[in-house]
Amino acid sequence: MEQTGEEPEIHQQVKLVEKPFSVTEYQLPQYWCEHCQTYHTGTLPDEVAKTGLFGVSLIALVAYMKGRCHISYTALKDFFEAVLGIKISCGFLAKQVEKASRSLKESYESLVKGLKEAPSINIDETGWKREGKQEWIWCFKTEKLAVFRVSFSRGHEVLKAMLGDYRGIIICDFWGAYRTFKLHACCNSAGHT
Repeated sequence: MEQTGEEPEIHQQVKLVEKPFSVTEYQLPQYWCEHCQTYHTGTLPDEVAKTGLFGVSLIALVAYMKGRCHISYTALKDFFEAVLGIKISCGFLAKQVEKASRSLKESYESLVKGLKEAPSINIDETGWKREGKQEWIWCFKTEKLAVFRVSFSRGHEVLKAMLGDYRGIIICDFWGAYRTFKLHACCNSAGHT
């Protein structure tokens, strides 16, 4: 049998490795100072001190699984224990999601600032229930960006918080909250003023 010289057929298989993460241990020696009569302990690198037990990529994974995949904290806890062999609490996982949210705050504020500078904004809000409580997802869309905000309110205070004293054109469905901007042009989605 002779090889034809044609490109070989490719087959790939993806597997989970036994331990798909690494653990780095930092040892912080303690010292006694005769001069000041105090114990001193070594310090962690800034990146490690900021993130704690989970590194940046693992924090991002938790936030993605919770925020995008809508996995409960209990199911997340079970995943980490059953698949990765890491025993952690639901409270710890909630703190990781909070860390991820805090890390995005500056970027989010930059997007909100961009809204205020846009000549026109499409805005709509829709209700949803989370854990039995009514909330509203607001969408603010300009030609270049879209910003979402989740709030317990469907009222004008959300608009004021997001837009301040916005002077551009708001394209909306005439819900009463938009009267906050009664001096400005307000259109429906069909484009009528």
